[in-house]
Amino acid sequence: MGDEKDLIYSRTNVRGEDVYIYPVNLSKESVRELFLLYLQKGESLNHEACWYNTLISNCTTLIFDMMGEIERIPVDYRALLAGLLPEYLHDERAIDASYTVGQWRAMAHANPYVEHLQKTDMESREFSKLIRRGLPKSD
Repeated sequence: MGDEKDLIYSRTNVRGEDVYIYPVNLSKESVRELFLLYLQKGESLNHEACWYNTLISNCTTLIFDMMGEIERIPVDYRALLAGLLPEYLHDERAIDASYTVGQWRAMAHANPYVEHLQKTDMESREFSKLIRRGLPKSD
């Protein structure tokens, strides 16, 4: 459990993983519904443990499943493979299609902004702004 800074910093600077942030096109109502689903999923873990499964129950598939509860989204093998998710989001126009997938990968890559930091270098709010530097503004 942690805030955005804790979670992303540990992935980028401690584990050396690549982190990409894609601002998806969602209505305010869909964002609200997704947030409430996150809270429900978190609360359900309080009562019953759930195993992480790299193939069928991972950070990408869980979000995909929750989004499917909010609005109809086409099932696609690229939703199972996190490395192909940008192509899927682009093809479904879930991210701004005026940029190529290559441009999105470059813009969405958070590591270059934070890899030089120590965890105590900035407050969480500043960190959140920093990892989104260079991303197009979403509606």
